[in-house]
Amino acid sequence: DDGAVSAAAMALILARGRRRDRFGQCLLLFDDLPPDLAGMLVHVVAAALRARLQGVYGPAEADIALAAAAQAVLAAHDPAKSMEAAVARLIDALIADDKLDALIVPAAHEGELAFLAQAAAARAGVSGSAAIDEYLSGDVQRVMQLLRMAAIPRDLAAGILAALGDLLGLDDPGRAIMLFDRLADHEVSQARAWLAAAPAYRAALSALESDNGD
Repeated sequence: DDGAVSAAAMALILARGRRRDRFGQCLLLFDDLPPDLAGMLVHVVAAALRARLQGVYGPAEADIALAAAAQAVLAAHDPAKSMEAAVARLIDALIADDKLDALIVPAAHEGELAFLAQAAAARAGVSGSAAIDEYLSGDVQRVMQLLRMAAIPRDLAAGILAALGDLLGLDDPGRAIMLFDRLADHEVSQARAWLAAAPAYRAALSALESDNGD
């Protein structure tokens, strides 16, 4: 009964339809890739084509042509057309209409992990990719921290665990909900600050910790 919610939901349904092949299998479109991954993929393909092209045009001409082609492909990359963006627009519309909480547990029962991740991301002030990484980490503390920083009510958190605990690798819902209750506010704030940091920064810190700075 809300026009914005209805439009966002229909846009998401159509976007999902475009990501199915004739056999109903899921597809990933180029716009669905994060910009850094899209850039890496385009340049890997360009590098793979170089050997063939340089035999026809010469090395310098091949490099110029491939660089121009890669730039053209990347210029057409539009994250606003990604599935993540479509889900995020629906979440924003549901928040504005105060209807998000009512759909959290039903979404969990439907296995709508992307929806749940974007819902948590919007409420916690972190990116959708960071939220889904936490959900898929298999680490009960990380998942509970995400739910707490998203201000998910306790009954909804329990509903998510009941519906998706096995899928997320959380095989002890009782322990998980106890951890949810015991998390201190400063722990939740620290976790939010970490997830809100740039992915490259977090990756660099993790590399330094694991490799002793080498």
